Amino acid sequence: MKMLQRFPVTCFCLFIIVIVYFSIKWGEVDPRPFMFQPGVLGRSTFTWNFVHLVHTHILFNAIACLQLGSLMQLQLRSSRFAILTAILCLLVSLAAFYWIEYPLVGFSGILMAWVGLGLVLLWNIKPLRQMLLVWAVLNVLIGLVPGISFLGHVLGLVVGLVVGFLFQILRKTWQVIEN
Repeated sequence: MKMLQRFPVTCFCLFIIVIVYFSIKWGEVDPRPFMFQPGVLGRSTFTWNFVHLVHTHILFNAIACLQLGSLMQLQLRSSRFAILTAILCLLVSLAAFYWIEYPLVGFSGILMAWVGLGLVLLWNIKPLRQMLLVWAVLNVLIGLVPGISFLGHVLGLVVGLVVGFLFQILRKTWQVIEN
């Protein structure tokens, strides 16, 4: 219960991907309508992030969600992290719509967006910067494995970096206006 109270956004994301996975695995839900389909702008444009078809995929993404989500939520506070995660989800999905030409599933794009966001917003905290750089490099390399979307990982990272820089600019502008 403490985990849910301390990291509600992370727990919510984890809950959704686990529920969707088991609903698919137990045959209750057909995954095809929820998978990203190139050139189709609709429900699946946004739901594919929560669909996992293979146990190793959800296991890795669940562990990454716990580690990265807890870290980011602790640093940014829950309300800010929730808003940024929603924005990242929307932008990663739209980036996939415009640049990816094959079906997609998985939370990796959002995870990489969290990494990009963290690299910008937490750059001055050396241990976090080093950990996030390792995550970025490893996940870009993982994207080179056949069957894993290199472009999906890179687009997530780029979206996170851009949102992080925009957030920094807005935060500095707001501080100037307040003073």
